[in-house]
Amino acid sequence: MNKDLKKVVCGTVLMLLAGCNPAKQAVSVATTGVATTGVATTKVTATDYATLLTDYANWRNEVDPVAATSMGYSQYNHLFADNLSDRYLNDKTSSLKTWQARVQAMLDADITQLQKDELAILRYLIDTQLAGVELGIQPGTMYTLHPLHSYHRSTHHEFVKLARGTGSQPFNNKQDYADFLQRLVGFKVWLMSAQSRMEEAVALNKTLPRKIIIKMIPQFEPWISNDPAINPFYGSLSQFPAGVSEQDQRQIIADYSRFIETDLIPVFALMKRYLETEYLAHAQVADGLSAIEGGADLYAFLVQYWTTTDMTAEALHQRGLSEVARITEEMLSVKSNVGFEGSLPEFFTFINTDPQFFPFNTIDEVIQRHYQSWETMAPFVDALFSIQPKTPFEIRPVDAAIANAATANYDGPNLDGTRAGIFYDAIPDATQYNSFAMESLFLHEAIPGHHFQIALEMESVDIPVYRKTMNFGAFSEGWALYTESLGKALGLYTDPYQYMGRLQAEMLRAARLVVDTGLHTKGWTREQAIEYFRDVMPISEEEATVHIERYMVRPGQALSYKIGELKIQALRKRSEVALGDSFNLTDFHDLILAGGGMPLIILEARVEQWIESQIKH
Repeated sequence: MNKDLKKVVCGTVLMLLAGCNPAKQAVSVATTGVATTGVATTKVTATDYATLLTDYANWRNEVDPVAATSMGYSQYNHLFADNLSDRYLNDKTSSLKTWQARVQAMLDADITQLQKDELAILRYLIDTQLAGVELGIQPGTMYTLHPLHSYHRSTHHEFVKLARGTGSQPFNNKQDYADFLQRLVGFKVWLMSAQSRMEEAVALNKTLPRKIIIKMIPQFEPWISNDPAINPFYGSLSQFPAGVSEQDQRQIIADYSRFIETDLIPVFALMKRYLETEYLAHAQVADGLSAIEGGADLYAFLVQYWTTTDMTAEALHQRGLSEVARITEEMLSVKSNVGFEGSLPEFFTFINTDPQFFPFNTIDEVIQRHYQSWETMAPFVDALFSIQPKTPFEIRPVDAAIANAATANYDGPNLDGTRAGIFYDAIPDATQYNSFAMESLFLHEAIPGHHFQIALEMESVDIPVYRKTMNFGAFSEGWALYTESLGKALGLYTDPYQYMGRLQAEMLRAARLVVDTGLHTKGWTREQAIEYFRDVMPISEEEATVHIERYMVRPGQALSYKIGELKIQALRKRSEVALGDSFNLTDFHDLILAGGGMPLIILEARVEQWIESQIKH
């Protein structure tokens, strides 16, 4: 992290992360990382504290109304923030500075330790957001000059889920349709701002890599079609709820069709033409952030943002190499145990090509196999988790239009639990779907991985609402990866090839440390990163390409998994050593889940406090 960026993030809570000198700060640091000045305190009431958290949650909804919809706040269903505009960015910067002062004032007041613990998380979040906005990075770490990309987490791809009626946007009555039509208007404004930012990127020579633009251009084809069977923006019109009259249906179809054909399709068509005729010619030849001016600062921030640590890119790269070496030894052991006599690369080729690993003919068969994993492990879950979510979950395929550029992912439920958590698997062609890693994938994306962590967070009455709308990547992804190690205890991995799939999943996250830092700090090419992936794990060229292109457009995000997992494993080991025979794994899991998502440095303090309390009792 360079000195200028360190100065930006060296706020009260980030003091430990940014490496600031506590003595020079003239503050005392609580065990959670909260710093409190030595000024006189004022007594505050529980209402004052609750009001601050509620006000912040409401502000979050206002600046990100789509996230508010996903939480079930219907009053925001018609809004779409133009978060690329100068006005939005200036207002947000001003608001964040106001929030900094307000939270610090509360920290300086007479509040309980539990309240300080919570405000440590909030202050960390505000400081990080402010540092990001000042660097031109938005929520979800979207770089303002790179508003669109090929990966399914791009804003416009996420919006397609809403338009299809398969996401969090409700289509239950006439008003819901009116709300989304208004949101479509806001989305059109955002798309126009996105093109303006892309034009700015061209002028500043800060474009996306050429290889990503080539992948993006064909993705626009469905969105510029006026055929309702092809264009996903007609999706919500395919089946109306019973409460919408036939007359209203006709009017809704007419209004939507008019807007899609006269407003939305022309914007997408113009954007596609711009990418083809102008942007592509100026797209970066290099494949990482280090190729653009200021890219080093951007990546340093993204490393801190996604890992919630002060680790440097070089340290992450080296840790990745050491983890790759360790996991390779385990893979060699599996190869020996199954009696495969060839080399490890030959074993990878066998796993990637042998017909036994490609048993499916239809997407539904893939989905049903995932449900079978749940049936197998269900009897063992209670032994490891005493708190479990009530919210149901579903398994669906990723939208076919982007399945070739997507990876498996999880969409969480809303606050009231009326929408299930959804595990989306990317299945471009069921006959080419390799089954050997399905059990670890289910553990990660569904149970007890993302679904347990996120659904429990939504259901909790102790976790403030503002934190339920946030994603602390190292915590969330670290937890999900950690749960893959629980497969044997949950009745899975009885097939050695499924355990090899678990090792591949871990290898994938370890190799990410190497290739992500390689792409963005060492000048690695896309092809070099793909080759490295295929050298260290059984992965097809197509699958490796999807992963590497994801890291190209979402720098740093892939670092969060392995760093979070390593931290949770270390905290478990620390607890086992400190507590000895009194250590209870179920209690440890409940502790991690009950607190909700948080920065790793604060999670570590939370576990240390728990250890102390267990020793005292």
